[in-house]
Amino acid sequence: MPPSTPPARPRARTRRALVGVLTLLTAVVASLLVGASSSPGWSADLSGRLTSQSPSRSYDVDTPAGTLAARVDVELRRDSGHLARRAARVTPPTLTVSLRRPDGSVVMSDSGTSPVRISGRVAAGSYRLVVRTSYPLRDRYLAYTADLTLPTASGTPTPTPTPTATATPTPTAPTPVTTDLAQESCGTWVLYQVSSVTDLERLRPRIEAALALPGVVGFSVRFPWDAVDLTGTQTTHPVLDLADEIARGAGKALSIRFMAGAHTPARVFDAGAASYLVDGARVPLPWDSTTGTNDVFLREYAAYARKLAAWSRAHDVHLLHLSWYGLDWAELNHGAEVRAAAGYTQAAWLQGHRELVDVAASLASGDLAVELPLSGYGPLSGGQSAALADHVVSLVGADSDRFFVQANGWDETREWGSPDMTVEGQFDRIWAKPVERGLQMIQPDGYDWTRVFDRLRTSGATYGEVYLPSFWQVPGPTPAYDNNTEARIAQLEKEIAAFGATCS
Repeated sequence: MPPSTPPARPRARTRRALVGVLTLLTAVVASLLVGASSSPGWSADLSGRLTSQSPSRSYDVDTPAGTLAARVDVELRRDSGHLARRAARVTPPTLTVSLRRPDGSVVMSDSGTSPVRISGRVAAGSYRLVVRTSYPLRDRYLAYTADLTLPTASGTPTPTPTPTATATPTPTAPTPVTTDLAQESCGTWVLYQVSSVTDLERLRPRIEAALALPGVVGFSVRFPWDAVDLTGTQTTHPVLDLADEIARGAGKALSIRFMAGAHTPARVFDAGAASYLVDGARVPLPWDSTTGTNDVFLREYAAYARKLAAWSRAHDVHLLHLSWYGLDWAELNHGAEVRAAAGYTQAAWLQGHRELVDVAASLASGDLAVELPLSGYGPLSGGQSAALADHVVSLVGADSDRFFVQANGWDETREWGSPDMTVEGQFDRIWAKPVERGLQMIQPDGYDWTRVFDRLRTSGATYGEVYLPSFWQVPGPTPAYDNNTEARIAQLEKEIAAFGATCS
């Protein structure tokens, strides 16, 4: 277990100064002004509705320093005004409530089912209260009431003003803000997958030796969701705690990543998440089916991701890797099995994945970057991955280092793991988009590391992930991956150091 007062991890150096353009909230129906003359210590009841066309409302708030609190209650209704009911199951709608600075950065945020609350101390100034949902509304809407309480300042408060509606604003480009999250991530990460503390302890000396190398930024630990689940009031797990202890002891950073897909806990499906079977294993569906609803998966996924984000912030972790619906890995799954599932359309598949991007973006902040990979089990190069990259940019802005995308097929000639160079070239068009990126090695093996790291540089990636066996195992972990040699290990160490030197 980590010491009670753990030493702070040193910051990694940055390879380039990145300017992140923060969140431009799309589909804002109205901006209600809680004006400059608003009285401190006052509370206001604000109400409205969120629809599929307009899933977000925002309120401008001027406040003195102190504790600000908001509570938002919602009801799911049909266009007729009646409460919505499903024949077999009512899935509670989810909502995100956040307080943001004028530049779009998040001061505080929480997500969940009604009621959703935020509360915390704020500095005096101007903010924006945002109420947003990614719940699939279709012919329904969310009727909400927001109770906002501002701090009490010294002196006699002036009368409470009545918030008045203003015309729908014309969206403008958000203000560019420089953050240091690229600094925290730049370099080479040692990647290893575990399912238990025993797995970590068994190779702990190897992990520590790799972390000691110059240019290694930290330890990226990957785990199945069902092996490192956090249920009820549980906020940590022995695997997370030991990984933190190992990285902290080496004076290096830690990043964590989970895999959903066939590793999704049974409790999620038992609660009613839509699924299909692959080799006898239940895998989540990105749309509703006779097996259940996608809403349940989104709710459980968001709850787990929020816990991982909270754990990350509490342990000085600045890069959180998230999972798609997946199959065997965290990557995208648009393979034959999911396309054969009842109810499949590409539009439904994309919408389900956009909703996971929404969850990820809601967790990103000035102290935590999130990541989702755009490679996987295709077809994906015909615009599917590109559409998700566009959605990322629409939420966090251009070149924001609060949201990374990855290509997980990195080797001497490729980044996406494509079956041929034509498909690889189609994927490479994503790099023309204003997204921050990282690469992950395709296999734990030995390579011509000079060529491998040349691809890391030419792709403009901030970081790369290399599997632990590549650092030590000769000839390799399996007969299929037996190309490692002592000379290649030495070459790997040299390239890691050289790339790390560019992070200044």
